[in-house]
Amino acid sequence: MQTILDKIHTEASIILCDDTEITKQNLIKEINEVSGSSIKVFEKINDKDTINFSIDEARELVSYQKTTSSDKRYIIINKKFVRGEGQSGLLKVLEERNPDTFIIILTESINTILPTVLSRCVTIKLKGVLSSSAIKNNIIKNKDFKTLHRLLSLENAAERGGISEKYVGDFSRVVL
Repeated sequence: MQTILDKIHTEASIILCDDTEITKQNLIKEINEVSGSSIKVFEKINDKDTINFSIDEARELVSYQKTTSSDKRYIIINKKFVRGEGQSGLLKVLEERNPDTFIIILTESINTILPTVLSRCVTIKLKGVLSSSAIKNNIIKNKDFKTLHRLLSLENAAERGGISEKYVGDFSRVVL
């Protein structure tokens, strides 16, 4: 199975996804498995934090990527882009990027990102790709316990080697 990091072939990527939080968690897990790497995440942590990527965060990003290190640095930006000043700062960072720094922007809508930022990034579409826990939560939310039981039985069979994980994934996508 191809991981999210396998799809990132350039230093600046925009990941268009259904759920930025799940995608962020999966990315952090994958990055932690890469030896010699560090992660910096810009995100809304609580109600007092802004949902916009600010000019101050762009300055912090510049400082972070300029630090001397032999590590690969991954920067995950999980915010909504509304204000132009933060995106202008991000644009400067993208133009003067350190080659060992990978900037990953998570978004549910490409429409919130300025065309100049888009032009300096590769867009990776993960729309329609949900984690198994998100699929289960959706099934539970809809109170479809018969489907949940069937999915859990299939996952159990896959763990024992009775059926392929691909079949379980295909089933999960079909039931939604």
